[in-house]
Formats: sequence, structure tokens, C-alpha cells
Amino acid sequence: MKKFLVAFWLACLSVPAWGMDPVQYIVEHSPELQQFQAQSRWYNQISVKATTRGRYGQTALLSEDDATLESSGNQARSTFDFTISATLPLICPKEALDSRVKYFATLRSMRTEAAAAIAKYQALRSWITREETILQDFRNELDWIQKRVEAGLEDTKAAISKTIEIKTRIQGLESKRPELQAALESVLSLVDGEHREKLKAILQGI
Repeated sequence: MKKFLVAFWLACLSVPAWGMDPVQYIVEHSPELQQFQAQSRWYNQISVKATTRGRYGQTALLSEDDATLESSGNQARSTFDFTISATLPLICPKEALDSRVKYFATLRSMRTEAAAAIAKYQALRSWITREETILQDFRNELDWIQKRVEAGLEDTKAAISKTIEIKTRIQGLESKRPELQAALESVLSLVDGEHREKLKAILQGI
């Protein structure tokens, strides 16, 4: 029972805050995959109707005197006309199989691309969040140093050094923000326009 509860909580922790997997959401709303599926459905719905007509049977004589009956045309016909109709799909089984293989290859490629784009975005976002926390700690430390300087307990060089360190970190942080935005746009571009806001919310909830 204990092992079950541990596994349950680990599974819950691995689920995004929105309760949705962003990779799966991208796959479900990918314009490329949707177009592929629509094209496959269109091909599967189209069929060709084939019809053929013919005659089957034989002619039998009504008497043992074959020659006489043949000459008089007195014959019994056991023949009948027939018509065969069949509806055939436009694509053959091999083409249908090739199409499915291509679809699943595209699906795997899309999952890989989505996972890589999301991982890059999350890494940059985590780095920026961590740097913002460090900067806040540095600012608090600078305030403390300045109070010590005012009280004559600290040299001004310490305050200057900390100020320079803070400015350097701010520059590094600001240089990463455009990269974060570009990484986000890269992820959002994998779905059509109407689903981008929802995907953005899912990413922010991770």
C-alpha cells in the first residue's frame, strides 16, 4: 500500500499544473498532422464503382436426333445474363499502409521536435528565474552593506564592488530575455494560432 501511494504521488507531481501534457497538446493541434489526417480521410472516402456485364450458361438439344434439331433450331437455352458491381477504394492497401507508416514517422518527428523546443524554453525560463532570485539577494546584501558604510562599519569599496556585480548580472539576465521569448515563440509556432494562448498557459503552469 505504501509503495502504491508513493507511486501515485510521483505520478501526480509529474503532471503539469494544467493537468495537460504540452507535447500531447502540440501533437493534437499540429497543423501539419491535422492536414495529413484530413488528406488521409479524404482519400479513404473516395471510391470507384466498377460494373461488368456478361452471359453465362449453355445451349442443350431437346432430342437424341441432334442434327435434325440443330437444323430446325429447336433448342433449349439454359443461359442467363448477369451484372457485377463493386465499389473499390481509390488507394490500394499498399498505399494505405505506406500512408500510415509516413503518418507515424511524422508523429514521432513532431513529438521529438516539440519535446526539444519545450526543454529549451524551460531551461531558459528556469535560469532566468534563478538569476532573478540571486539578484534580489544581492540587492538585499547591498542594502545591508550601505547601512554598514553609513554607520562607519564598512568601507565604501565593498558597496561599489557589490553594485558592479549586480549590474553585471543584470546585463547577463537581460541578454537572456530575448532568447526566452524566441524559445517560447518556437514552441507556440508548432500549433495553429487559435491554440497558442492555451499552449502558453500550459507551459506557464509547468
